[in-house]
Amino acid sequence: IPLEPGGVEGDAYLNPGWKRTTFALYDVDKMVEGIPSRYEIALDQFEIKSSAGIKVLNGRRVKSFVWIDSISNAPHFFVNGRDFKDEDQTSLSGFYEVLSEGNLSLLTRTDVVVRQPTYNEKFDLGDRDTRIIKKEKFHYLQDGMVREVTSSKKMMMALFGDHGDAMEDFIRVNRLSLNNALHLRAIFEHYNARVASN
Repeated sequence: IPLEPGGVEGDAYLNPGWKRTTFALYDVDKMVEGIPSRYEIALDQFEIKSSAGIKVLNGRRVKSFVWIDSISNAPHFFVNGRDFKDEDQTSLSGFYEVLSEGNLSLLTRTDVVVRQPTYNEKFDLGDRDTRIIKKEKFHYLQDGMVREVTSSKKMMMALFGDHGDAMEDFIRVNRLSLNNALHLRAIFEHYNARVASN
């Protein structure tokens, strides 16, 4: 009996559901609003649902976009990495979600990793399926440069400069973790509010 072929688990979309989207394009002055779309990470392209069917928009044409969450109605704001550089002065690509905006903006980026099947027919062991895994990494933006957020408390406090001691107290009192997405957002929101008020 022939073995069933392996399948594909997971997807390469930032979010597989269709989201009401507002686009700011590099070559158009006005915003394009209220279009159902979804973003395919690996191909850096948007699939757009229109009356004429599914159209494709290259991610390099999009300066930023806003998704409206259909359940909470909350906006999610994304910016194109090509407007920023990393520590090696290399231009970036893909999209970063802005979680906190200010002196140190907190960003998150989702990348796709494809795990190939590990099945060995001779020993009938392993996994027949190809797995698409999404990995989220946190970054901060300062002066047009994007760096990865460190999990080292000491390095993070150094990043906050003169506010380091106050931020360390804030993290300790509220029992916040540098490895938790919601906690990181609260930390950066608090820091940016402190800087803005001084």
